[in-house]
Amino acid sequence: LAGKWEFPGGKIEPGETSEEALARELWEELGIHISSCRPLISVTHTHENRTLCIDFWRVDTFEGVPFGREGQVTAWVGIDELSNYAFPEANLPVLRALHLPDRLLITPEVRLPNTETFLKTLERSIVRHSLSMIQLRAPSLPEADYCALAEDVLALCQQHRVRLLVNADPRVLDQVAAHGCHLNSYRLKTFSQRPFSEDFLLSAACHNGAELTQAGLIDADFVLISPVMLTASHPALKNSLSWNGFSDMAKRANRPAYALGGMGLEDRPSVWASGGQGIAAIRGLWEEGKRD
Repeated sequence: LAGKWEFPGGKIEPGETSEEALARELWEELGIHISSCRPLISVTHTHENRTLCIDFWRVDTFEGVPFGREGQVTAWVGIDELSNYAFPEANLPVLRALHLPDRLLITPEVRLPNTETFLKTLERSIVRHSLSMIQLRAPSLPEADYCALAEDVLALCQQHRVRLLVNADPRVLDQVAAHGCHLNSYRLKTFSQRPFSEDFLLSAACHNGAELTQAGLIDADFVLISPVMLTASHPALKNSLSWNGFSDMAKRANRPAYALGGMGLEDRPSVWASGGQGIAAIRGLWEEGKRD
């Protein structure tokens, strides 16, 4: 790892919890005491014939002034500056997680010609729930109508500094200057490699282990795991993953994972405790925030 930058941390000692090890390492390496923190992501990485399981945490507040207490070179930089630093491969999922929000709106179905009402409600939802990323889902629209709507949604997103993902064939990115594309489970299985450059975000819908493997094969930036709970928006579903099932899939994903299905903002602590990035929701983030 010579010449690479790393986040502070170390091995868990016998009898320690992950959080206790975090507190000890940050004191030993940086001279700070944690005031508040939460799990960020768990990463499994193979290095020199060894498999490492690494728990990364997000520290929101701390006491003290960080410095290289062990004489090591340190840098304190903003998230947007991290791309200027070379990190070990095991840190790459962390960099993805740090650039993603803890909530993702999936828009409800829109039917023509009611786009004006849809756009007004979308703007209220963006403001009410402090959204910074949305996925435009409109499976019933023909591609031409979808692209026209996406252009209007993109203009609204640009006003509010929100990133837009199209839930459509990736070719739509040639027509709409969105920030990325979401692949539903059907589209996911049709690709054997990433369908576009890393300049665009790529997310994938995952309901089982096979789809998680496929998302890894095409190097998706993050996944949406569902259904965590049963929802009114998908009444045909009879079984849900529950928190245990979500936790298992989130750990296997090896990339940021959103919980989808019956989620609201109040579920974020449960998502974080289960190894997830945050919530994805339709009704839970649409205007008044009623659960799916």
